[in-house]
Amino acid sequence: MEEIPLASLFHRALTTASKALNLPTIEDDTQELIQSALVDLRQCSSRVAKLSLFSTNEQLMDIPTRDLVYILVPYVLSEVLSRVRAPDPEERMDLVSNVKRYLESFVRYLELYEVITDEDKTLYGRSASSVTDPAKRRELKIKQYKREKDIKARIE
Repeated sequence: MEEIPLASLFHRALTTASKALNLPTIEDDTQELIQSALVDLRQCSSRVAKLSLFSTNEQLMDIPTRDLVYILVPYVLSEVLSRVRAPDPEERMDLVSNVKRYLESFVRYLELYEVITDEDKTLYGRSASSVTDPAKRRELKIKQYKREKDIKARIE
């Protein structure tokens, strides 16, 4: 059996996942789409690791542009996995744990390649609800909002 190219596999996973995005998660058809996307995404994740596309001794500029998209694999995996139907509380906790693991993997990439600055970590590391002074809480929320808006503008 011929191996599908990584780009095609990731595209297929994203296409399948996007079809399931706005459908009710309780439906069997939606769950089939989610499971199909998960199979492809797990294959993508495995192939990215096998190909060693990302290394701790690289900087963001060292990564070929065509490979940058695969930094998103753990994030997309977490999003799709979060839509898996799990009526059993124990099974749900396992899913949440896996979702968290994938998100942490994604954040590690962002930190490793300094996509997230130390200033961002400090700013978002503080919860606005943990600040007791209302004026300072408001100021923190405004800073976080402005920073988020700035980041979105840079991405676009």
